[in-house]
Amino acid sequence: HEDHGDDHDHGEAHADGHDDAHDHDEDHADEAGHTEFHAEYALNCRNTDALSEITFAYFDAFENARALEVQIVSAAGAQAFEVERDEPTLDLRGMF
Repeated sequence: HEDHGDDHDHGEAHADGHDDAHDHDEDHADEAGHTEFHAEYALNCRNTDALSEITFAYFDAFENARALEVQIVSAAGAQAFEVERDEPTLDLRGMF
């Protein structure tokens, strides 16, 4: 373009930017089926021996959710679990 006062191939510059946009979209295509968020809960109970289980209503709220990664930290130590839609209840006996 004469307006720019530069001597360059304007079409090639646009092509490069266009390719970058496709690369950006391809990066997100891999993530399309995966959603992640973090939540932290602090539960206080005077009689932890009475805790037997926890049921996650998360699956009722999010119909496409398949599993949750759950970490429990207590005086007895830390443990990790995967809770799945078809078994949304986690047995807590012996964890506290």
